[in-house]
Amino acid sequence: SKLCMAFRTPVNIDAGNYAAMLMACDILGSPSGKLFANVREKLGLCYYCTPMLDGVKGILTISAGIDACDREKAEDAILQQIDYLKNGVISEGEIASAKAAALTAYKEIYDSPGAMIGWYSTRKGLGLSITPEEMAKKIELVNENDIAAAARTLTADTFYMLLGKECDEA
Repeated sequence: SKLCMAFRTPVNIDAGNYAAMLMACDILGSPSGKLFANVREKLGLCYYCTPMLDGVKGILTISAGIDACDREKAEDAILQQIDYLKNGVISEGEIASAKAAALTAYKEIYDSPGAMIGWYSTRKGLGLSITPEEMAKKIELVNENDIAAAARTLTADTFYMLLGKECDEA
């Protein structure tokens, strides 16, 4: 089954703390992130668990492939990881890994004409003129407190599950 969890945030692409929210999303969802390490690997509650930040709308969604029987456990485990972010339970390694991934992604924008068009057209449509280099500089300045403050703006909104197979509880 597919579990979908949506959170609203006032943090959007033109907010001063957008870089911190990007880092929060990366700390949750990177291959070494909280969701993979804890919800997938340690607890074995999902096949995948991926966050995505929609910076235009201010929505963070988390999608997870789970066994239908584990819905409540998976939701609780995901919410616990978000609570860790909100409370500043973030290691230096998590921050360094998230920053490295984000900085690489911004450099890669120039490798693809489509990525460049996407970057600049989205920002132009919103009246913004920030370059990938300027965004990278903002990311470099983000710290643990910034990430926790951005994460604290997340408010649970809509959770639902697309049922793949009925749960056969014993």
